Amino acid sequence: MVVDNKYKSKCRGYGNENIDGLSELNRGPRAKSFKNHKEIATGTEAAVEGQNIPATETNIEEKFEQYNREDFKEDYTEARFFVMKSYSEDDVHKSIKYGVWTSTLNGNKKLDGAYQEAQANPGAGPIFLLFSVNTSGQFVGLAEMIGRVDFDKTVEHWQQEKWKGCFPVKWHIVKDIPNSSLRHITLENNENKPVTNSRDTQEVVSEKGIKILKNF
Repeated sequence: MVVDNKYKSKCRGYGNENIDGLSELNRGPRAKSFKNHKEIATGTEAAVEGQNIPATETNIEEKFEQYNREDFKEDYTEARFFVMKSYSEDDVHKSIKYGVWTSTLNGNKKLDGAYQEAQANPGAGPIFLLFSVNTSGQFVGLAEMIGRVDFDKTVEHWQQEKWKGCFPVKWHIVKDIPNSSLRHITLENNENKPVTNSRDTQEVVSEKGIKILKNF
């Protein structure tokens, strides 16, 4: 994935780039001129083993207006943040399209536990997922976990068949953020390593998560 050299830390607006099938995340839902991308923007029936996850058809512009909103809240007191590492950019595209994600068994257990804790606490904030594609040198967006992990259901979208279980997500931001813009944020709960050195499902303390969010 090519880093967008026109990156601006605070801009969530839409550029004027034409996109084709969300072929590059840094040119995808941030663009306001839509051409030839019904494959991503409108739904087809999701291929799921043992579960019907509908990919409902949505007006294309409405679909893309869901992302990178200027009014997206940046300050939370009880939000939790987790880094999600994907092996494949295409898998991230599928997550955006179908609103679903998965991790390893242990990762799914960790996320499911966090979600249950949040649901049991009336004052808890959202569970945010900070996505990065391995070896890409950047983070590519932020989604919210909006449901428990179903360990018995497996979607067939992923490039590798080893992923079991799935959970629903809502994407809020789709935007490339170079690692160089986040490397100064270190995690005390991970030997003070930069957040850019995190493994999959590494939790980011809320204060640091807010800092990352504000970089988007």
